[in-house]
Formats: sequence, structure tokens, C-alpha cells
Amino acid sequence: MSYGFLIEDFLRLHLFECSFNHVNGYKTHSKAAIEKMKLVQLIREFRAVYPKQPKFSDGLDKIRLIRNRLTHRLIDQFGSDVESEEGRDQIHALLLRTIFHMKHHFEALQRTHEAVVRIAIKDNWEALLARGDELFEARVSTSEIQSLLDDLDELAKA
Repeated sequence: MSYGFLIEDFLRLHLFECSFNHVNGYKTHSKAAIEKMKLVQLIREFRAVYPKQPKFSDGLDKIRLIRNRLTHRLIDQFGSDVESEEGRDQIHALLLRTIFHMKHHFEALQRTHEAVVRIAIKDNWEALLARGDELFEARVSTSEIQSLLDDLDELAKA
């Protein structure tokens, strides 16, 4: 499941870099607008940047749907399956297949992002140095995990 959320955050970061560096002419949204986008919007924007990659974008959309269904309906869909060993094996197999696809898409997205950054550094390193970005912020304000991350940030400052 973590890959699904990692893909969402990485798509945000990648689209920000694409917008800043005008990859394939993309310069539509500001960093603030990209940070507020939901995963479905991020995937639409990815399609706009890479119109010749529809299969990959379709894969990202399928991952979004799987992630949402697993996150929100896990108990409803699998509740009775958890009671039997065969049901648990089927759930395990489903999750393994899901993780495989999420990992594959994340790694492909990571390679694409690295290529964008490499080209940006090569072609426009002075602008990148002058940019002075703050830490890319991804928050869930009421989350216990967010609270722990805030604590870690404070520890890192000390």
C-alpha cells in the first residue's frame, strides 16, 4: 500500500519539476496548485506532460483505483475471506500482485524524474541554484504519523 502513496507524492514532486523546467512545454500549474491536487488530477497532469505514454498513465490510474479500493473497502470486501486459510492465501496473492505493479510503476516514474533532473541540471544549472526551494511539504494535519514526522523535524533541528 505504501507504494501507492509514495507514487502520489512522487508524482507531485515530478510535476513540479516538469512545470519549473517546462518539460514538453508543460508550465501550467504552480507548486501550490500541484500540492493541492488529488491523485486523479496528478495523473491527468502527467498525461498532459507525456501524451505519448498513455499505457503508463493508464497503469497509474489503475494503481489509483486499486489503492482506493484496498484502503477504503478492505474489510467489506475481504472480511469473510480472512476467516479461512484459503481466503487469506488469496488476499496475500492479490496484495503481492498489487505491490509488484505499484513497484514497477514507481521505479519507472523514478527513472523519468531522474532524467528530467539530469537534463535540467545540464541545461540550466544556474537557474536551479538560484531557485532556492524549501523542503517539499506533504502533510496530513491530523495524522499520528504527521505528528511523529513533526517530532523528527524538531529533533533534526536540535
